[in-house]
Amino acid sequence: MQNFIQGIRNLIKWFPIIWKDRDSDYTFIMEIMKKKLMFSAEAMRKYSLHTSAGRSAQQMEQCAILLDIVQNEIFQEHLINKEDLKQNDVENAIAAHNRARVDAFEMLSEHIESWWF
Repeated sequence: MQNFIQGIRNLIKWFPIIWKDRDSDYTFIMEIMKKKLMFSAEAMRKYSLHTSAGRSAQQMEQCAILLDIVQNEIFQEHLINKEDLKQNDVENAIAAHNRARVDAFEMLSEHIESWWF
């Protein structure tokens, strides 16, 4: 019965995210990963007993922030409102975007199997 109740809770929790999902855009994968990391970090802070739970939750949150930066193209958005746009500004924004993407996936690669232990 507990598994059934947890399943219903998960359906309710994930419904808004899945409702917006589209197969034709990478940003929706980012949204799903961000939410999973944030839900997991919250649960880890609340319920985990392992000694590095706080650090793991913090790393999950940092990874979600990096994914948000990539998903929402934060650095490129900054350029839109800039009046005196230079080529160097564009190159720096692209480099920062790429760095955030690489950092997010390196963090996932390094920690994904150890965060829950």
